[in-house]
Amino acid sequence: KRKSLTPTENMTLIALEKNPGTPWHTDELVKEVLGEGYANDNIRYHIWNLRKKLEIDPEHPRLIVWVRGQGYRLDGSS
Repeated sequence: KRKSLTPTENMTLIALEKNPGTPWHTDELVKEVLGEGYANDNIRYHIWNLRKKLEIDPEHPRLIVWVRGQGYRLDGSS
């Protein structure tokens, strides 16, 4: 069961769900979810909020994972 997500959190999750297991470079995710003109910090904020709502332990995420040098991915194996 998904907790109540904001529209932007929902759009972020939908983007990640398009290709589970495949990292999204932060710039690409910003464009997909927020559009042009937003900073990467904006998407990091929404990722953090998603982790707080969806992860068992947001400090050690297993669902929305950061892949160094590649970006965020939805890990379907967890």
